[in-house]
Amino acid sequence: MLNMSQPTLSKHIISFEKELRLSLFERTGSAMRLTEAGNALLPFAYKILDAQSMFYEEARRIKSEAPARLSVTGLTDETVVMALLGRFITSAESEYGTGFIQVRSCHHKRPIDFVKAGSIDVAFDYFEPSELDDDTVGAVIVGRCPWAAIVDAGHPFANRASIDIEDLRHETLVRIEGAHVSEAWRFIERACLLNGFAPKTRRRYSMRLTDLLTLSSTIGNDVLIAGVNFVKRIEAGLPSSCRVIELTGEATSFPLSALYHIGNLNPALDRFIDFMEADLAEREHC
Repeated sequence: MLNMSQPTLSKHIISFEKELRLSLFERTGSAMRLTEAGNALLPFAYKILDAQSMFYEEARRIKSEAPARLSVTGLTDETVVMALLGRFITSAESEYGTGFIQVRSCHHKRPIDFVKAGSIDVAFDYFEPSELDDDTVGAVIVGRCPWAAIVDAGHPFANRASIDIEDLRHETLVRIEGAHVSEAWRFIERACLLNGFAPKTRRRYSMRLTDLLTLSSTIGNDVLIAGVNFVKRIEAGLPSSCRVIELTGEATSFPLSALYHIGNLNPALDRFIDFMEADLAEREHC
């Protein structure tokens, strides 16, 4: 009941008696009974235990009535995610108000790592829920982000309205590596393999959006694949020598999922998961 061994308990009692400078127990062999002083103090001990119980009960009540918070990170500026969060805020406004969602930066780390560490409620990233290999992490797919190709104005594709992924068979693709695009490449590679070829690549490391803009200005004969929403956000900063082309074909989109920790007891998270699952069911029905 006390979650400690008999020797440990005895040490605590002796230490307490020394602190009080009173003998609380009479010891006869292995038996113990309260002294006169112990009996006199016993009612106060019960009051202390009752007060402790009330203290923790009140702490739990305060915690349960604390303002709702839902922390999110990752690809929160994707159009699909912004629309989803907007609809959720509207649905939960009567209970939570409007300022309960907190958007946090990933600081060049993988969004899923924040979920696993329990430091974030929801992380949005490119993931197929069926591919998660961690039993502590759940996922709900919230949408798909179609691709576009960025090429130099001198590239043979530059004057085309769209290209098929099959057209990339003999092209060199820019493989960007960095925290904010950590999961993107594997979907690009998979799409190429599904279409019967392994992509030729040139690796570039990127930690900031400005790195991508610099890369675009020196893209040469290579092809950079990115999500359409992402391209729209950086399009104003792309050099005039670049062209953005629609990319079609099998599996040419990123699956965008909301990742969360299964053991997270945040009631706002529970409500958001229910909201996302209902939203997914409605989209699948349509």
